[in-house]
Amino acid sequence: MTVTLHDRSHPPVHLTSFGHALGEAVDIAAAPWFTDDEREKLLAQGLRTIRRTREPVWSLAATAIEETMRTVPEGHGPQAIVIAGGRFDWDISQGFEGMLMEYPRLAPLPLFGISLNACAGAGNAMTIASALLNTFPGGSVLVVTADLVHTDEDRVHRNGRAVSSDAAASCLVSREPLGDGYRLLGCAQTNRLDLSLPEPPERKGFRLREQLRAITATADAAREAAGAEADDITDFLGNNLAPSVMELQHKACEIPKARLRSEFAPELGHCFSGDIFLALRRLLADPPEDAPARPLAIWGSYTSWTGAVLERVAQPPVSLRQPRKVS
Repeated sequence: MTVTLHDRSHPPVHLTSFGHALGEAVDIAAAPWFTDDEREKLLAQGLRTIRRTREPVWSLAATAIEETMRTVPEGHGPQAIVIAGGRFDWDISQGFEGMLMEYPRLAPLPLFGISLNACAGAGNAMTIASALLNTFPGGSVLVVTADLVHTDEDRVHRNGRAVSSDAAASCLVSREPLGDGYRLLGCAQTNRLDLSLPEPPERKGFRLREQLRAITATADAAREAAGAEADDITDFLGNNLAPSVMELQHKACEIPKARLRSEFAPELGHCFSGDIFLALRRLLADPPEDAPARPLAIWGSYTSWTGAVLERVAQPPVSLRQPRKVS
């Protein structure tokens, strides 16, 4: 089932003021918790580092939020907060709430939490934030996504093909751009795939084929919602699996002129829902030679995929424009 979540709304929706916090880089070649076989497979996939922290996940989120809010003038702050995470148990939810209480500008705001899964969370958070702008048409919504792997054993997936890193990211989703950012052109989501885990031997490759089918459907629906042709897409950003699998995803979407930008977040490894925000930020620093950047971003894993077509926009910083009055 594919659902269109955003279809060229007016006024447009913007993503601006990106902030990030990454755990400390650890060389995979020297990490003691990998077996020799796991290490060889990870290195063969092009992964060199993993990001690891001993701090709580909300500490990383706090750092990302501080970076996001640093460039936002008074009177232009968010009206709500959407947090996406891989899991939300009592301790984690209380930790986030306690962290947000330390910010006078954020403490009184309504808070929404999403825990569909770590990979799909940021795509869902972004679409929810876009919908919330109907309630706050003149303001913005703070999107925060954070993922923390609890044990070293959890970092390695059973296929030994990819690893998870500790990281957090945040950005503002707004009607009015606050400096450079991206305009959301169209967004779609594909759900309810019937995938068995683990995969039976007699169906080897079935799960990957089904995921590629879902990614293709999601990408097509996102482009349709954006009114964009395949040749209009300049960059492809994905958040799932190892570089070789991202190449399969890129090829499946049939966007011949789009560059695969897996190098923009290589240190995050596998399945972090905020790495596309990091890639978008780095894409801003890598301006195209001619046409504006129009990336297709794909978040997801297994049963849920979100696709978004965005367009790079350059705006003067809000401090150079007439401030919006806040009652």
